[in-house]
Amino acid sequence: MRYGCDVSNYTGAPDARWEALAQQIALCAPQAINPPAGYPPGVTHAQVQWSLDHKLLTVPYVWKWWSTGTDDIKRRLDLLTPFTGQIDHLALDVEDTTSGTLAVGQPPFSVTRPAEAGERLRRQPPPERRGIKGAALLSLQSRVDELRDAFELCDQFPTRSGLKTMLYSASWFWGPYMGSTTVFSDRPGWGALYDGRADPGVWTPFAGLRSLVIKQYAGTSTLAGVGNLDLNVLADDYLTIRPTSRRPLTLKGAGVDLDPLVAGADPDPATLARLGLTWARLVERDTLQVRAYADALTAAGVTPVGVVTGETQGRILPNVRIKIFGNEMDTTDSNPARWPVGDARAYRGELDTYTGTYPDFDWIIGGLASGDPNAGYLRDVLAAGPLPACVVGLSMHPWAKSADEARGWIRQVKAAAGDLPIVLGEYNRPASELPGYVAMALEEVAAFGWYCHSDVQSLGSEGQRFGLFDEHGQPKDVLHALQIVLGTAPTPTPPIPTLDLKALADALEQAAAYLRQQAA
Repeated sequence: MRYGCDVSNYTGAPDARWEALAQQIALCAPQAINPPAGYPPGVTHAQVQWSLDHKLLTVPYVWKWWSTGTDDIKRRLDLLTPFTGQIDHLALDVEDTTSGTLAVGQPPFSVTRPAEAGERLRRQPPPERRGIKGAALLSLQSRVDELRDAFELCDQFPTRSGLKTMLYSASWFWGPYMGSTTVFSDRPGWGALYDGRADPGVWTPFAGLRSLVIKQYAGTSTLAGVGNLDLNVLADDYLTIRPTSRRPLTLKGAGVDLDPLVAGADPDPATLARLGLTWARLVERDTLQVRAYADALTAAGVTPVGVVTGETQGRILPNVRIKIFGNEMDTTDSNPARWPVGDARAYRGELDTYTGTYPDFDWIIGGLASGDPNAGYLRDVLAAGPLPACVVGLSMHPWAKSADEARGWIRQVKAAAGDLPIVLGEYNRPASELPGYVAMALEEVAAFGWYCHSDVQSLGSEGQRFGLFDEHGQPKDVLHALQIVLGTAPTPTPPIPTLDLKALADALEQAAAYLRQQAA
């Protein structure tokens, strides 16, 4: 059985006592609240971050006041913005009794409100402002409409699970205050029933829900020395790790890193295909020139691979099916070409947001830089939970490393990556090292892309010496050596003899004169 607790500003900020609490729970549900003066101060950020840091299921909840429109909900969701894509799920707390029971003409109800529920309401700071229409005058339809709007807004907040926002309520409330409507029966249910029984299968049905994913079985309690929290038990299948069937990585063999917007780094796609390069990596920028170049690559039989970076500005290309998310994000460089940089958990949140929004594309975890030799950054990315099925690989940049140095680093990353295929997104070595380097790459990784950029790219001596093409887009010695190693160099054909036309004409004239003489 898995247990959880929901906490609020009354619980306070996490301190040393919470370490013991983390050992007893699998889920933490902080309230998103920024109370005014006169109430315990808001600690939403601290509680959510603590839950994430302790790798607990993190399910914040938002209280719903009647007659506040969606502005009040939005203010509460804004408190969770720093954790976009990182929280596991979101809940809407529906138990505001200030609306009163339904008016005359609705089914008659008697209300027996648990003492703990009254305490929860008493502790809620009143909303900043109410609508002109008093809460107590709301009809059933108005209440349904308000909840529908609130749920729709909450559903837009990215979570790791992608599940619809959860309904928190109770049977004592739902009949008298919501007319036992079943409009929201398709949502995951979190029910309050303070019977002391830690069993989600024992509950009083409400809202048409078929089951509960969380049961709150005890109100204001103390656990592991931490007070002012509620106790919950989780259904066995709620937010459990389910194995995913990862799509295969379709990139194979040798590719090239290029830039369609830089002269000399934009070789003709037909030339790339003829030279034996099967894929090309480019930064996604939504310009007509980049789109057209990606189409030309596809037409030539070369797979375009887009890198989503800060330069992409969120406008990804629809005609590039394989995408690398981020570039050297394990560095501290603020260059927009390296994005997103910094915390691995923040990167994972961004990755989950993009893959959840565009699951039909194949995604590759962005190119790790050589500044992370122990793969700690990658381990933190993977520790956030199973990757979506559309994440098909991991990209690395063994920049300026020998074949042996690169092999050692690749194997460290492999140990952390498990069965995730590896792509060398960019690397560069002189022609003399190509045989050993390519042999290493063929043994260790699924695909490897050479640096294309020419002297005009301001890459220093490395770019000047090791680029595959010159500033005119013509292959350099490095590329010729690469072709020989890969066996894609064109086979020389014997020269075709040239004819001496004057000698041929003289011979024909002599033959004609001989024939005339014989005829005479």
